[in-house]
Amino acid sequence: MSMSYLILGRDTEGPPGALGIGPRSIVIEWRDEWHRRLRKFQRQAVHTCHH
Repeated sequence: MSMSYLILGRDTEGPPGALGIGPRSIVIEWRDEWHRRLRKFQRQAVHTCHH
């Protein structure tokens, strides 16, 4: 059985696009009901970044 995770964090030392997990990162098991909400945030970020 495969598991999916949500990883929240910030890595300012690694190369752009690299996944960095540090002491302040949050790693939690993914819940399928979050999919729709995450898409909403993704759409908002696209509109915010292209001003």
